[in-house]
Amino acid sequence: MKEQMREETMHQSKGRWRSALIWVVSGIAILICAQVFGQGGEPALVITSPSFDMGVVWEGDTISHAFEVKNEGKAELKILEVRPG
Repeated sequence: MKEQMREETMHQSKGRWRSALIWVVSGIAILICAQVFGQGGEPALVITSPSFDMGVVWEGDTISHAFEVKNEGKAELKILEVRPG
């Protein structure tokens, strides 16, 4: 009787380890897929020319300049606010 209970306990223990191993392997597989398919990583903001010399500007003159902004990271870059300064 004790031998049978011991075998059942060992069988249940092996089942728990197997189940835990499946969860760990599944988690690792999900993380790898996220990296491979571009869901992981960080955005990387790159401004090719971060400054611009406006020269001499007289009152009433209009000046404009376009700054090129790129995302060279692996995740989506969201620009939520822009402030001059």
